[in-house]
Amino acid sequence: MKIARNHGCLGGVENEKAFLFRVARNTALDHSRRSATRTRHYRALAGACADLFAREADPDTVGFQRALARALGDLPEKQRSVVYLKLWEDETFGQIGEICGVSSNTAASRFRYGIEKLRAHLRPIYNEITE
Repeated sequence: MKIARNHGCLGGVENEKAFLFRVARNTALDHSRRSATRTRHYRALAGACADLFAREADPDTVGFQRALARALGDLPEKQRSVVYLKLWEDETFGQIGEICGVSSNTAASRFRYGIEKLRAHLRPIYNEITE
């Protein structure tokens, strides 16, 4: 249909068969991309609608999560990166050492110091919530 609408596009083409295959391939890829985008938008909309009817989060949990985010932000960058890689990415100290360019013992020490600082920062909040 594209070629029929724009029949002048074949004027400078040397190999019509190759050109037709390229047009067919590109059209199929465009269709596939549009379909994937449409599906992604439908899923996002479905998720947004589900969130409308979701229960509100426990205020204590929300407060603790905010305090945790602040406490993580207060850690020195080197400790924060090791704590993140260990707790959220589930990396070993050997892997963390390779990523950060330090020994596994240094990575373990940074993790220990970071966790100690997090505990000190979050202990009062945790005690308040659990009382």
